Amino acid sequence: MPDRPSEPVEAAPRPSKDKYPSVEARVAAYREQLAAKKIKREDSRPYLIAGVEVLGISETTRGYTAFVRVEDETTLVVRAGMHFYDGVVERIEPGRIVFRLTNRRLVEKRYGQSIDASPNDAAPER
Repeated sequence: MPDRPSEPVEAAPRPSKDKYPSVEARVAAYREQLAAKKIKREDSRPYLIAGVEVLGISETTRGYTAFVRVEDETTLVVRAGMHFYDGVVERIEPGRIVFRLTNRRLVEKRYGQSIDASPNDAAPER
């Protein structure tokens, strides 16, 4: 299937500083859009996936949720379908979160792995 994405790989540890606005600018733009009622509240929206550190994953009656730390040291609870600045949470599994970037590439973040983890690590088997 040509549209089927490949297996997830590790997200790059840090995005290029020139590619995205600063976290402060993204948070300010997010708050302006909220105030103008252009978007619904979703606290993960101003943050980059590359700046996510998985602190824990919990199984609930409706699936898995994850506790993550983001770029400005804020801790968030995320679920599948939640949006980030550069992508969306595709799914949460025991030990990892799989994200779909805006370019449709799948990347993962594993529990217990630092933000600076190598992007060359092989993705685990499904």
